[in-house]
Amino acid sequence: MRRLWRRLPVIVRAVVVGWVVSGVGHQVSGVLFYANLQWWRAVPWSAPLVILWLWMFWQYFGGRWWPASTSQARAEGLAARPLSPRMWRWALVAGGLGMISIALLSIVLSPITPKTFKVFYSLFVRMPFPTVVVRVITLSAVAGIVEEAGFRGYMQGMIERRHGPVVAIAITTFFFVIVHFGGIQAMNAPRALGIAVASVMYGLLAHLARSIVPGIILHTLGDAFGVLLLWFYWKYGTIGNRLLGFAAASRSPIFWLYVAGLIVFTAASVWAFRRLADARGTMSGK
Repeated sequence: MRRLWRRLPVIVRAVVVGWVVSGVGHQVSGVLFYANLQWWRAVPWSAPLVILWLWMFWQYFGGRWWPASTSQARAEGLAARPLSPRMWRWALVAGGLGMISIALLSIVLSPITPKTFKVFYSLFVRMPFPTVVVRVITLSAVAGIVEEAGFRGYMQGMIERRHGPVVAIAITTFFFVIVHFGGIQAMNAPRALGIAVASVMYGLLAHLARSIVPGIILHTLGDAFGVLLLWFYWKYGTIGNRLLGFAAASRSPIFWLYVAGLIVFTAASVWAFRRLADARGTMSGK
């Protein structure tokens, strides 16, 4: 069986391993979240259990515990390498600017984006706000840790070592978008584009920083901020179901302000990623 596995193309093995790692992380935490929705939903009792599970997930896929024969491979697959202060600085600056650009892109595309957040709205209705906050932060941590480990760590890393970063990021992005078709939000073209752009950014960040840790932090913060902002829109009734379309939206000066912001922050993000690449080159030369 091991010989047959090794005969498979690296891309196939990487996709399978990355998907399994992400799936294991999500399935266990998903069971805990579902149980919390059924019993004592006003009390976020699943949060500490999910945090414990994430710690175990991180330890195991980072190389600890049995079997010792796969310890080094698991540590290499997770790609949670430490960063220098300079790498940390430019990774967070580049990733932060990139996330602002993605947020502005979603706003610019909002006139043609169907509102597909019914599952989140049902959670908002069924829970008090403090519980919503705890659950959103925990869910976001699961997404950040599990998805970066599975997709940018194991999947992208395996492909990149054989085929280079461009092929690795492209294939990882494709499957990262595909996996979200089974998510709790309905998929549509603007949302798929936003997920793809985010995946490319996280992939580039992992490649340049040689670590998934900055991506985990930014992924977690971005998801938490996005869902809590959605709660705010839901609470104060500022989300409408009618799609304006670009023709109507373009008549508003605010729309063009968002477009200008998207251009400015995208340019700033490109500049920051180039500085991160320079920092990587400097560290490689030492």
